[in-house]
Amino acid sequence: MTAALPRSRLKRCMEGIVRQTWRHDPKTDICFVYTLAGNMLQALQEGHFPHAASVMETVAEHYGIPSIHMGLEVARLEAKGRLIFKGDKPETDAAKAALGDKILFSPDAVHPYTDTGHPLYLRAVVRSVPALQAEAAQAGPHSMVLPLATDNWEAAQMIPLSRAKLSSGWRRVDPSTNALARNFGGFLPELWAATQPGESISFRFKAHFPFSKTA
Repeated sequence: MTAALPRSRLKRCMEGIVRQTWRHDPKTDICFVYTLAGNMLQALQEGHFPHAASVMETVAEHYGIPSIHMGLEVARLEAKGRLIFKGDKPETDAAKAALGDKILFSPDAVHPYTDTGHPLYLRAVVRSVPALQAEAAQAGPHSMVLPLATDNWEAAQMIPLSRAKLSSGWRRVDPSTNALARNFGGFLPELWAATQPGESISFRFKAHFPFSKTA
């Protein structure tokens, strides 16, 4: 299991996304949606939100953003012995009989089976729709409150790699001839590749924190 990101970094990232979105279009509605991985199951069963979701909830509360945790019912059913969180689909009659009426949620404790796990996630969303609709009845432009973290990532932006100083071995990748570039070309302004050890990238930047605690 990888180490959890620090709370401060998670908060800066999520708050930056919210603020950048509403700076672009204040009418955009946001809902935080949480799924479930194996190392989060015990925390939910003990009545606690997992690390990342708990940090995101502080951002959601500050900005009045609704959230849906799709794993609560999964954790409840597993605790009652009515759900198997991780396992292979039974292939023999004996294996099917051993599973009985229990729900087999996922093959890897992360990605739900489409015929068993996904319906549980879907029902969590459906249960939440009335509350979201009630909130939407008061829809309108979202006001930008003071930030939780003055160094949040609202000003983050994507910069083409060509603006950096590249060593001689770097080559810009053409999406028309490279499959990897075709897959990611829609998300990045440019794609570059280097194949030899020792190639380098250097650049300069200035930290920009446009908001103070009183602004």
